[in-house]
Amino acid sequence: NETAMMACISFLILVYWSEKYKVKKIYIFLELFFIATIVITQSKKGMIGVVLAIIIFSILKANGAKGKLKKILLAIIMIIVVLEVIINVPELYDLIGYRFNQLNDAIFGTITAGTSTGNRILLIKQALNIWMNHIFTGVGLNNFSNYQSVGDIGYYAHNNYVELLADVGVFGFTIYYYLPIKL
Repeated sequence: NETAMMACISFLILVYWSEKYKVKKIYIFLELFFIATIVITQSKKGMIGVVLAIIIFSILKANGAKGKLKKILLAIIMIIVVLEVIINVPELYDLIGYRFNQLNDAIFGTITAGTSTGNRILLIKQALNIWMNHIFTGVGLNNFSNYQSVGDIGYYAHNNYVELLADVGVFGFTIYYYLPIKL
């Protein structure tokens, strides 16, 4: 995800520079390179980030309400077309499309264990269950990985809040977040 998000941010900087300055061939080459990097990493976050950022960027550049509406409708159509291509072209489905199916399954509660998204959801549920059994003190700092059963020792809950609750309970959670909440 980190590589994909860095590629996403780099892509957006290049899009901005392409708009602000004259479009240069190197910008187009680098934009394609960063898009390819995101696809190769198979990061849903990276793909969604690029699409949403382009949509927001184009809507902000549009003039008037009519122009913004046209951009929004065009964005919806583009998203539908891209999803259809990713899901229905076998090579693209094998590369990235199946990840969006997993995301869809997670949203509608039909995700299965063994997938990246499924394992993350199971880890979060296990952290919540551990916390419910040790509400006030948790199981000890950095001990969630010893209690979870999804993967090897060292797996974390993929959600800082629930992992902190499982590790140090309500007392530790409150102490940890006291100052940021106060500020």
